Amino acid sequence: MVNARQAIEGTGRPGQVLIVGQRTDGYVLVTVEDTGAGVPPEILDRVFEPFFTTKGDAGTGLGLAISFGLVRGMGGRMWMQNVEGGGARLAFELPLDTTQAPAAGAAAQPLASGRRLAVLVVEDEDNVRRGMVLLAKRLGHDVISVDNFAEARHRLKQSAERYDVFLVDVHLDDAHTGFDLFEHLRMEGRGRERRIVFTTGDSISAHTRDELQRSERPVLRKPFSLQELSEILERVARG
Repeated sequence: MVNARQAIEGTGRPGQVLIVGQRTDGYVLVTVEDTGAGVPPEILDRVFEPFFTTKGDAGTGLGLAISFGLVRGMGGRMWMQNVEGGGARLAFELPLDTTQAPAAGAAAQPLASGRRLAVLVVEDEDNVRRGMVLLAKRLGHDVISVDNFAEARHRLKQSAERYDVFLVDVHLDDAHTGFDLFEHLRMEGRGRERRIVFTTGDSISAHTRDELQRSERPVLRKPFSLQELSEILERVARG
């Protein structure tokens, strides 16, 4: 929806977004169609690539990539096409009965070893955070998410809340990084910093690499698969 709205705004004229859902042959098909300028043919095959964006600094290039991964993880498929007369159409198909999902969606079944984990996601990008929450819940875990350092600290102070794993983005806000949260937990002296998994969708700078090495915590590169998330959550929770 965000992409569709931005596509229409880019034309400088009023437009429409049409969302249609229908059931077909054991699948649900959802299409989102806009009346924008469409997608340039030369980049149509790249729209789901991680970090590919035409928005410059205003885009992460992860929104569609994560959406694509989520749909694939649930045994479905997603595609993009231009509409005759102008505009673009994003479509995705999901199986109605996951027990009959095709082989490509085998990873959509819960992958956790049977232990329900409590996971805190700390991520400032809304679409990325929602994707991470969906994936972790897909694995059967209990998930709380926050979008900034201050809210994360507030959650960590709640004595009634215990977390098995923290998924923490390397870059949180203008004033804080994930390493600040790591240091906050380390100074507690309770060992909770050992439950952190850092996430990043950026190229890793020399400074970030040094901080990661110092922390000795695992890194999950975005976008990641359901299988990758499952394995790292289990590994960190086991200690």
